[in-house]
Amino acid sequence: PDTADLDTEFLTRVQLVPVVAACHPLAARPGPLAPADLQDEVQLVLTDRTPLTRHRFGGILSRRIWRFADMSTRLEFLLGGFGWCNMPRHMVEGHIAAGRLVPLAISGAPPASLPLHILKPRDRPLGQASRWFVADLRRRLDQCPGHFGAL
Repeated sequence: PDTADLDTEFLTRVQLVPVVAACHPLAARPGPLAPADLQDEVQLVLTDRTPLTRHRFGGILSRRIWRFADMSTRLEFLLGGFGWCNMPRHMVEGHIAAGRLVPLAISGAPPASLPLHILKPRDRPLGQASRWFVADLRRRLDQCPGHFGAL
């Protein structure tokens, strides 16, 4: 559907952290790194195959990009030392604590987060099951550590 035909409803923001495998050369570089230091490094980028995000390139600092359609595969390549990326903090905290991943300090880079929204066709209200699902999801998000809540 065309984005003009969609209503959006904010859910939460997911905190992102720039990370690299402990075995990657960037992990040994003293920080903070300048954005220019990352231009020639492989950046592992999550991509959306739908037209909703076409021509959006937020957070891309490298000229060498490997694109992934799912977060789990990107995490495996990250852990394998193939490049660096911004990952949801909750997905990498255990790997950072275990020493498998190293957070990168990037000068001038503000803390990153990814907003999550509910999208629905403007001309169709959510049905009973969808309304229950969204309400249940909101309740669960409110119990998550680091949940950003409403805008």
